Amino acid sequence: MTLGLGVLIALPTGAIAGPLFARYAARWVDVPAPELFEADERPDRPKPGFGATPATVLLPVVLMIGKALADIVLAKGSVVRWGRT
Repeated sequence: MTLGLGVLIALPTGAIAGPLFARYAARWVDVPAPELFEADERPDRPKPGFGATPATVLLPVVLMIGKALADIVLAKGSVVRWGRT
């Protein structure tokens, strides 16, 4: 329950607060882009798409929610629930 509510709150909060704070903080701090991002040294290597980033970040959360649901739904002696008994 905590993980699910945390994801529901964290995603919109990060999507809204991140850009707002960046715009607010950019008034006082001027940070140039690193050289790594200025010149594309390996144009033959494709950059990951947008879907790969949220999938990478949310995969552990999805796995933990799946484990919690399996503990609730499946019987204790079930073959699917391996590990702790």
